[in-house]
Amino acid sequence: MQKINCNKAKITENIVCYVLIFLAVILTPILAQPIAKLFDWVVLDWSREGQLRPFFIELFTAIFWLVEWIGYSHLKKFLAKKAQLNNAANETEAAVQEAAISNAVDKKQAKKAAKEAKKAKKATEVKPLLPILNVVVLFGLTAICIIVVTLQIGFKVKPFYELGDKTTYVKMLIKGGEIIRNLVKGMWIVCILKTSLTMAEEIVKGCKEKTMDWRENQVSLLKWCIVVVLTLAFGVFDVILFANAFALTYIVFYMAFVAIYFFANQAPIKSYLLICFIYIF
Repeated sequence: MQKINCNKAKITENIVCYVLIFLAVILTPILAQPIAKLFDWVVLDWSREGQLRPFFIELFTAIFWLVEWIGYSHLKKFLAKKAQLNNAANETEAAVQEAAISNAVDKKQAKKAAKEAKKAKKATEVKPLLPILNVVVLFGLTAICIIVVTLQIGFKVKPFYELGDKTTYVKMLIKGGEIIRNLVKGMWIVCILKTSLTMAEEIVKGCKEKTMDWRENQVSLLKWCIVVVLTLAFGVFDVILFANAFALTYIVFYMAFVAIYFFANQAPIKSYLLICFIYIF
């Protein structure tokens, strides 16, 4: 019974994290608009009023997102540390009881030795390279996404297509602001993927505790189906919010982001770089 309660607590924690990310992505651009409007007076000498407002909206959205992402990262670390301390407290309590019975060595020295061993193990750990098949699939997914957009805009490079034939400094600034915003948004997409996967794992774990006849392939399929649903829900709101010209395409791309995260072996940095590459090109 205690395990199931713990499972529910973890699911609730991940739901809260998911909602926080959702609100950050949706509300921040809305908040950035009135603040960007205040900066119109800064450029009155060399630009018409409101001409650079889209640039300031993109810029402030990126800045606020970055600050929120840092705050969210610290919150996750705090929650992880709190859980670790709770586990350590339970283990220490059990160790103290055992030590009282068997006159074991001082627990502080044992704890210190365990920490040093953990650090040494972490320092010597070598992260395995991705299998060749995964690399090929990741390359194919990224290429397909870029080719699909290229076909839709008439075989043109996306950044140049969006700038148009007559490029002005205003268009270049706005495009630069959009790229910065997308680079920061890539962090939030990875956060959504990570949170969705953690939540899905806890949900599947709860299902397995109630019905013990699950096969491993069924568990994996259910888990990633939940991740797709949660990521698509986020993607639909994201596309609607930013009124993307290729709305349906980018909703499908969110499924590609899940596939990228899967074949990148849930590596955040690899996934982030590929997602940003798709957004820019």
